[in-house]
Amino acid sequence: MKNIKNRDVVKAIDKFYTMLDFYTDNTYAVPKFKNFFRFFLRLEGDSRPLPSLELMAVLKEKKPTVFYYLKKDGANDKVIGILTDSPMSYEIAEKRINHYIDGF
Repeated sequence: MKNIKNRDVVKAIDKFYTMLDFYTDNTYAVPKFKNFFRFFLRLEGDSRPLPSLELMAVLKEKKPTVFYYLKKDGANDKVIGILTDSPMSYEIAEKRINHYIDGF
């Protein structure tokens, strides 16, 4: 069962990167990414924490307009607020995501 859970997390990470390529950096994409993070946080992986802060740091770098509006939403949505308040750098986030996937 552990492998299946991890596979679901890795598939979701792949979906995130597909979304980054597919959606433009505008307000239309904000609900798409917000729904993704809601979905992602419901996943169960192994004992390691989900790389949700890392994915948000990547979003901040790759889609600054989407990130800006998500951050504004964070005032009314505590979960999004916590994710957008992370000071994690893009470089560290990418390393951690790759390490998570490689550990799969």
